[in-house]
Amino acid sequence: MDPAPLDDEEIRPLMVSSPSTVANSIVEVTTDTLAPQCLKMSIFSVSHGTARSKERRNKPMEADFTALSEFLIWAWGGSRYSGMVCMALSSLMYSIMGLFVELFAATSAPSYETIFIRCAVILVAAFIWLRKTGQPLFGLPHVWRLLMARAITGYLSLLGFFYSIQVLPLHDAIVLNFTTPFMAAILASFILQEKLGVIELGGIFCNFLGIFLVYQPIPFLQGQRPESNGSTGLDIPGRQYYIHSILIALLSAVTGGANYCFIRAAAKASEQPLVTVFAFAAVACPSAAMCMFLFQKFVLPGIYPFIGMVIISLLAFVAEVLLARGLQLEKASRATSNLYIEAFASHVLGIMFLGQTPSVSGLFGAAIIIISTMAVSYFGNDKPPES
Repeated sequence: MDPAPLDDEEIRPLMVSSPSTVANSIVEVTTDTLAPQCLKMSIFSVSHGTARSKERRNKPMEADFTALSEFLIWAWGGSRYSGMVCMALSSLMYSIMGLFVELFAATSAPSYETIFIRCAVILVAAFIWLRKTGQPLFGLPHVWRLLMARAITGYLSLLGFFYSIQVLPLHDAIVLNFTTPFMAAILASFILQEKLGVIELGGIFCNFLGIFLVYQPIPFLQGQRPESNGSTGLDIPGRQYYIHSILIALLSAVTGGANYCFIRAAAKASEQPLVTVFAFAAVACPSAAMCMFLFQKFVLPGIYPFIGMVIISLLAFVAEVLLARGLQLEKASRATSNLYIEAFASHVLGIMFLGQTPSVSGLFGAAIIIISTMAVSYFGNDKPPES
């Protein structure tokens, strides 16, 4: 908008004024005339500045999301450390599962009912994933036997673990369950013909020492019958009862070690780790349903415990997929050493969210676990992973 022209009355005084007076008068008139226009420009300039500030605030969020996506693609993609990273992420998921079990009190449901709900959610999630990616549900025919062996050993190991945490002191059951990586390393030398290196064996022993320091189990075979957390149908007093429960927990660890070997063999043969997850759920879900109605009374869970069980089941699905991918990329003895990260993460999460009191021995054990796992991951990785 052009400034309004000056009339004769305004021009006449200017003609007799000094140059400085003329300049000042012109500036005053021009400023008054252009004030609304300048005000509009300043408003627009502020508006554009706000849009730019919003854009600047959104850029860090987009950068964080991009960095996370790139990390997940790298972890899954088959790089040198992808197998170990997938196993570490799987252990982290399992530790978060344990946290949600405490927060939602999901263990109040009977054991077979808990197994059934968990396996049903895993089955549905794996089915949807395989269908959307166009993959066969059970892989190619030459891997069916491996998938069946994986499903049976995995289900037996799961049953043994649930039994042990019900009849044994919790810390004893956890420590016995953490013998599974050692069993996997030993069995892999027979089932998969994998060589057990000194680094992997030393890492397993150091990690197990850390487990003892973190959980501090009571002395085994002390002859006292622990309190049961559920109905087991077994009534054997004293030392015999405790020995019997320990043997079942060790059998769970042995079948779990064999399960890891079959996961690796089936995932490598099928080139699709998710089929091992679906096969396990396809066998475990109906089996748990039959045991639930035959041996236990069905208890309808409340809305919040049920939501918690579904969340825990979805975390279990993610953990199982990452576990299968990690075992597909890395040999069993090295990959399973990363399972001890679950103990480290569970200890930290318990201190942060459950109000657990940290102890010197627990922190020292957690430090041993993380240092030993990092050493095995770095020094034991002497060749590129198998894709």
